[in-house]
Amino acid sequence: MYYRRKILLSILEKSKNQTLADLDLQKTLFLFSKKQDSPLFDFVPYKQACFSFQAAKDLSVLEKYYQQIENRNEKWRLKEDHNYFSELSPEDKKNVIEISENFPVQNEASLRELALEQKKLIAKEKNVRRQIEEKIFSIGYEAISIDGYLNKLINNDIRFLCDIRRNAFSMKYGFSKKHLQEKCEALNIIYCHLPELGIESQSRKNSTTAKDYAKLFKQYEAELELKKEYIQKIISFFYKYKRIALSCFEKKHTDCHRSRLIDYLARNYKMKIEHL
Repeated sequence: MYYRRKILLSILEKSKNQTLADLDLQKTLFLFSKKQDSPLFDFVPYKQACFSFQAAKDLSVLEKYYQQIENRNEKWRLKEDHNYFSELSPEDKKNVIEISENFPVQNEASLRELALEQKKLIAKEKNVRRQIEEKIFSIGYEAISIDGYLNKLINNDIRFLCDIRRNAFSMKYGFSKKHLQEKCEALNIIYCHLPELGIESQSRKNSTTAKDYAKLFKQYEAELELKKEYIQKIISFFYKYKRIALSCFEKKHTDCHRSRLIDYLARNYKMKIEHL
């Protein structure tokens, strides 16, 4: 079992009656994560609180496939006492105990601080848009959680996400088209899929060396002149939403075709760009 799921079960183990309301569990996990040097969960402003889509998915898996917890009336309850708490690191044990025993009384200050952060984000969304520099970004989701990815969009005030994968499917939670669109729209970020600006899967499979990829990307860049219809869509999105992002898989933009597309836009349309 993933260690992060043992954290969730341990929080329930140490909570009163081994039960926590859905949002209280999210808040407890948020407070716990703030104490970790390398947090296992990221959080986004959602449902007027801190929220981790990854944690929500993990809880669903623990209920459906492991059958160790159940959700009734928006409350999570532990069904069996395996004592996953004993498998945590000493520091994590200490933090789980401290937060569980004091929640929510002695943690109200931290929760108020979080609420203030949410209000700032909302204010930024409503009042600061005209003052923000127009820019087109590129972002990959390799080696990042769905919540960490969404935070990058929020923190850079990105209002429109353009998915340029040929096939918008991923085994990684949160990044298949339907799930990614749902989560973006929940955070007031518009999602669009333009598969025509992707690269055929077979072409990628046939590329195994750096030389192969350089040739593939050069060919892709040459073909952009034949895809003006879809490039014009991106330009329209840019002028309407001011800050948009092109997204694919690879963490390093230089390893991805999006680098060639965004460079093409910068060169031909004088757009300011940034790689996240």
